[in-house]
Amino acid sequence: LKLQPENADSKPTTVIQEEITANKHSKHLKAIAAAWEKYREKSRNQLAILEQVPRVFSEGSLSSSHQEQGRLAAHSLAGNLGIFGFSEGSRLARELEGILQGDTDLGAEQIFHFQVLLTALRDELTQENITRQVPHQLSEHSPLLLIINEDSQFTQQLAATANSKGIRSVIAPTIREARAWISQEVSIKQDKRYQGPDVVLFKLAFTEPTQAAANRRALSEHLSLITELKVQIPSLPVLLIADQDRFTERLEVARRGGWFFLKQPITPAQVITTVLQALERSYAEEKVMILDDDLELLKVIPSLLQPWGFKLTTLDDPRQFWDVLQAVTPNLLVLDVEMPHVSGIELCQVLRTHPYWCRLPVLFLSAHTDTTTQNQVFAIGADDFVSKPVVATELANRILNRLQRVRLQAGTYP
Repeated sequence: LKLQPENADSKPTTVIQEEITANKHSKHLKAIAAAWEKYREKSRNQLAILEQVPRVFSEGSLSSSHQEQGRLAAHSLAGNLGIFGFSEGSRLARELEGILQGDTDLGAEQIFHFQVLLTALRDELTQENITRQVPHQLSEHSPLLLIINEDSQFTQQLAATANSKGIRSVIAPTIREARAWISQEVSIKQDKRYQGPDVVLFKLAFTEPTQAAANRRALSEHLSLITELKVQIPSLPVLLIADQDRFTERLEVARRGGWFFLKQPITPAQVITTVLQALERSYAEEKVMILDDDLELLKVIPSLLQPWGFKLTTLDDPRQFWDVLQAVTPNLLVLDVEMPHVSGIELCQVLRTHPYWCRLPVLFLSAHTDTTTQNQVFAIGADDFVSKPVVATELANRILNRLQRVRLQAGTYP
């Protein structure tokens, strides 16, 4: 057997993988920007509907129909603007919805406040804001890498390379600082802004018995933290860069829960390529079905969740729910609370009466954050509740946590 010589013009596999990754990130950004371009015209129409409210009020002809149309327009804006990074716009739209929510007639004072909010919302949706918010939103909600290594030059290169691939990073030079950061993040987990790491990267120095006790102690601390992370967050990918590549070291890392074992010397680009593989490895085959009547949300959600590698199926008509559910057989279902024809709450009730689908994890999305709505969805069997506007990392982490629990209960965790 004669091996064919390598083409001198061919590129190394790592370079090709990096180009594919960069292309994915570029497509991700373009998809969100394109989704906004498609949604922009609808947002203008919704603003026009809201502008009718004070006008018809001044004419003395404000009807309940006008209020309901305005409420629906504000509700849609509140849910969608946050997706594109307009958190302030989403908040303003939610306040407008609140004013139109009641059954009582609006007074002059309420209309004045309505106009102030509407003007602020219109100003928020300027071309300049749009230009800033789309890439900012993508960056803010991208996966987070925790780097534990005291080599400042190497970690800075890693962070820069990660950033170029759409991954944020936090650097902890020592195990003590890493523990402190993790503890701090866990303590604010109830805050909507919370995001723990999506991947952890260690750099280990395996020592010989004759070497300094301090080096052996440092190695022991690193290995202990790997074990703790495996127990606390089994789905968390842990990557190791080691100075030796012997079977005994690989076995030790595998027993502790490490996912990837990389050998020095290695370039930052090669490390980040492995990080991207780790992000997609654990749940790449998991099927997630999302049902929401908001077409704009369904257009952008696949782009927002792309870094986590889920197999997504989206549906906007709840009347087709049962047929699509049985065809897709998802591992997890995401439902909007409020939809025409059949509500998400009613669909969940149907699921919980079925001998097979009663076990399907159900996560609710809603622009309503009141306690009554949340109590209602949990009472009928929901597993989790996420408030709109959707934050990609929060939704992805909630999905991951729920899938992880299912695996643990079934005893099939990898």
